[in-house]
Amino acid sequence: MPGMSCSQAQKAAAVNNDTAIELFAELDGAPYPISEAHRIRTADCFDIFARVPTGGAPIDAYPAASDGFWLMLHSLAPGSHTLKFGGRYKHAAMDYGRMVQDIEYELLVR
Repeated sequence: MPGMSCSQAQKAAAVNNDTAIELFAELDGAPYPISEAHRIRTADCFDIFARVPTGGAPIDAYPAASDGFWLMLHSLAPGSHTLKFGGRYKHAAMDYGRMVQDIEYELLVR
């Protein structure tokens, strides 16, 4: 964000993923392998609002960075599917160390 260097933005984006534990993903109840190989970080910083029409004063959101675990799902059969994923973090700071994510999406494929 403004006033922050690119390296500071990248460090902030990585704070939880550096200490992620118990990561999981499931597709239709079956475990979907997830590992450090799924962690992707942006090499350079970017302005998250650069392509969004503002209709007024432009929003300066540089530098922004991304750091996360990403999965690519192969083609799914038509119908309803359930994707669940999440994990815990053991960061030393209380604000981050107690975070738990348990997310569920219903995907409708036509």
